[in-house]
Amino acid sequence: MRIIIRIIDINIILDSYCSEHGYVYKTVVKKYIKKKQELSEIDDEKIMDLVIEEYRLKKEKRDKIKKIREVFHDLEINQDMKKVKEYCLFLAINFENVQELKNVGYTTYQAVSLIWYFSDQQDEKNNKILSPNHLIEIENLTHSDLSALNICMLIFFYKCHLIDTREILWNKCLGIGRKMISEVIQDERIIIPTEQYPDVLNELQVCVLELIDSTFSNTGGQVMNYLKKV
Repeated sequence: MRIIIRIIDINIILDSYCSEHGYVYKTVVKKYIKKKQELSEIDDEKIMDLVIEEYRLKKEKRDKIKKIREVFHDLEINQDMKKVKEYCLFLAINFENVQELKNVGYTTYQAVSLIWYFSDQQDEKNNKILSPNHLIEIENLTHSDLSALNICMLIFFYKCHLIDTREILWNKCLGIGRKMISEVIQDERIIIPTEQYPDVLNELQVCVLELIDSTFSNTGGQVMNYLKKV
């Protein structure tokens, strides 16, 4: 299929446009066909505009998630403060606040992570800040009964390298996991022998822990959605 789209009043062959902007041509075409079936009353040009805009927004989101992951991976080994300052700019984190946390004993990774996950204030440029009072609250929580904390808080503590909460996290996810697997086993369309239940549960545990290691979202609702999709 050879589709021509109009962008800023210029006709461009779709595959050339996709190549230029880093879009997957086949994906755009599939989205266009699906959208055309859904919105048959709208002309082709407007449908393509909708498809391109939706694709652009999703790609920007994917690219940002990938960049955030790369930043935190690099922070684990990179102590170059010039680079850290660039990362803070990208993450909208107050760089001076990072330095303050480092001065009281936190590593660069911990300092950036604490602000990323637990910030409670913003500076004049809308950069995230972790206030001293909130930092004390967080420190106190790490010495409290961790089993009483919610899943997101446990994940954020683990991601900040403050305390290894993975065992407690899995215990909290275990009830949900058992229920899900039981429902799957009872589904007549799916054949899973009951004796394989422990293996499936172990596999689910690995998936959950891998997800926790790979995600760097600081939004509680988003983190829970990721877990549900596992």
